[in-house]
Amino acid sequence: MKRFLRLFAVVSLALITLLSGCSRGVKTTGVSDIAKAGALTVLVPFDGSPYAYQETDGKWAGVEIELMDNIGKALEVPVTYVGAEKGAGLPEQMETFSANLAIGRITMSNYGNSSDFSTSRAYNTARIYAVTPRGVYFPTLSIFAGKKVGLSPAVSDRGEFLAGSGGATAVYYKNHEGVADALINADLTAYFCYRDEANLLTSVNYDLQSQDLYGVDAEQFVVVSRPAQADLLNTANAVINQMIEDGSLKAALDKYVP
Repeated sequence: MKRFLRLFAVVSLALITLLSGCSRGVKTTGVSDIAKAGALTVLVPFDGSPYAYQETDGKWAGVEIELMDNIGKALEVPVTYVGAEKGAGLPEQMETFSANLAIGRITMSNYGNSSDFSTSRAYNTARIYAVTPRGVYFPTLSIFAGKKVGLSPAVSDRGEFLAGSGGATAVYYKNHEGVADALINADLTAYFCYRDEANLLTSVNYDLQSQDLYGVDAEQFVVVSRPAQADLLNTANAVINQMIEDGSLKAALDKYVP
């Protein structure tokens, strides 16, 4: 209760800032739009990650879903989740579905400098791993030069950059089906993905191993909104800060991310 009382104070401050901005003729959107609509609309990609996914009964679950539910509580509105294909034009999809926020392991490296979005503070970081046949190690990305590297849909944008930096040819996968056979048969040299997917692949395939990409910075996961919604992102940041402080964000990560 104390947590959400503090969050309510932050949201109230955001509304005051919004109103003062309007009095000066500054156009701001976000919290007021959500209050008028009576719901927070969140765009979620169908990538099946432990951060945001649909259960068999149709309900959404995952780390980011708990985060969004808490933002909805802070704004005192229900949350509506809209499923969309990742990589199918995020700005256009947010406009089409009138989404206030978008989630789905969105990274600062991909969207932090985009004029199409505003981003929250990072709520988690994760390293990109390379799954390879057992016994195959690499000191640098250059070992992949001239070879084929598979990319998980979760890391497709960043993975494409990394593969290109190492002189490799990127092969895109919609999921990890067939990846193990491709690695064992030497059709792929490596498969780039996050740790949860790497653990899943190696746990059922003794012939595979995983290692993080040496010298590659960890990805920072953020929540994004359309531009000029500082009041909404202030609320999102307040919720992230509070969940970090009270340990509920770590609890969600421990619960969902292997």
